[in-house]
Amino acid sequence: MLNAALEPERVAVYIRWSTDEQGLGTTLEVQRERVEHFVRSRGWAFREELLFVDDGYSGGTLERPALGRLRAAIRQGEVTCVVVYRLDRLSRSLLDTVTLVRREWAGKALLCSATENFDTQSPIGQMIFNLLVSFAEFERNLIRDRTLSGKRKRAEQGRNAGQRYPLGYRKGPDGGWALDGVNEQGALVGPAALVRRIYEAFLQGLSTGAIARMLNADQIPTPQGRPWRFHYISRILRNPLYAGAYRYGTARAEHAAPAIVTPEEFRWVQERLQERRVERSPAALYLLSGLARCLGCGEPLAGSRGRGRRYYVCPGRTILHRCDCGYMDAERLESALLAALPAYLPEEDPGWLERRWEEAAQAAREEVERWEAELAEAARRRHRLEDQFLGGHLTGRAYSGLLERLEQEQGVAQANLERGRRAVAALRRCRGELLRLAREAGPWQGLSPEEVRHLLHLMTASLGVYQPPRGRGPGEMQVVWQPRADGDGGNG
Repeated sequence: MLNAALEPERVAVYIRWSTDEQGLGTTLEVQRERVEHFVRSRGWAFREELLFVDDGYSGGTLERPALGRLRAAIRQGEVTCVVVYRLDRLSRSLLDTVTLVRREWAGKALLCSATENFDTQSPIGQMIFNLLVSFAEFERNLIRDRTLSGKRKRAEQGRNAGQRYPLGYRKGPDGGWALDGVNEQGALVGPAALVRRIYEAFLQGLSTGAIARMLNADQIPTPQGRPWRFHYISRILRNPLYAGAYRYGTARAEHAAPAIVTPEEFRWVQERLQERRVERSPAALYLLSGLARCLGCGEPLAGSRGRGRRYYVCPGRTILHRCDCGYMDAERLESALLAALPAYLPEEDPGWLERRWEEAAQAAREEVERWEAELAEAARRRHRLEDQFLGGHLTGRAYSGLLERLEQEQGVAQANLERGRRAVAALRRCRGELLRLAREAGPWQGLSPEEVRHLLHLMTASLGVYQPPRGRGPGEMQVVWQPRADGDGGNG
């Protein structure tokens, strides 16, 4: 309930017009004339210094210069009533309008509409206000749906749905795509030739970082005039438009644009990018991550790369400077451990590994169920929070703070849920290899690095490793392997 007292000398007028409303009869001149007549007919003062005008600004956001000045004037007590031509001039968002009127302006300023004949001072005015806000939100949603539908239709027809033209293309006939760089003989030149060069370099084995360094060495800037970076190269390599296919959301159009690379080349590039992504993942690079510890100081070993090789290093030496453990060749250590694994299996109990797998799989499933329940509860809490805000039980500041905290909790829960689901899938895939390992010796076949890591955690209670530094001792790596027995908790 608003308790503001209207003062005729402190009535402000707010009008807004956006460029996409051309021809709708809501120009600034029309709005001002109607609102000024309304104010004077009520016996209130129409003051030029309390006229706030946003010309060319959308109602979908509150970040508008004149509206910002109006809000500041209300906070300072210079305005006790705001008159608008129509409610959607203030905002087209239900939540934004309610935030302003019921939270920010409560007890400070009233709201009146010159064409909808209501104010927020009386109960009936508040009821009409709620109805009009709902209709304004409904109209905005209709406009948005029509706009998105039109963009999807354009995309399905192979035309640009409003996105920026990427490197190598320019606007073509009927809003389509045309190559930006073709000579009279039909050969690629300019930006289109540059895209082709990037693909050819990757097809020849160069990484995205190496391609960026090559272009920078040749003093070829990006279209924005900046140096090349690997992520810019990656975006170009992942854009299906260069193979002729256009995608916008769920809309797809094949043969929408003149292709710079063949579909076969594009597919090969995507497969190689995915392979490199897997190769660069911590689980793929370092099988003993989260499992091995330094025998010298007890710190968990970390992965490191240098001169094209992988190593395990002790943070006690590299960060804490309290250990002399040397660098350990990752390939040598992992190969030795994998080859020796069958020797650690208890011959008297062939069902031991299967029981460990069942325990780990059950624990992983329970973890997934836990985080699914956490996300479901977070969704219910969000609905309750929105109801409390719209019902007037929370201020805008309190609502924003609680919502931000809740979204952070949802992000953590979602990340944990995805990690748990990956663990369940990896355990499911590695079960057959686990049982084969229990029956016969030999290397593991057909398993991803993540699945191998799960097997190592299933079998191992602890793994201690120490490499003497150079110049001390024989240089032999020490490994202390403690197989996991029934009853050992966790799977790492």
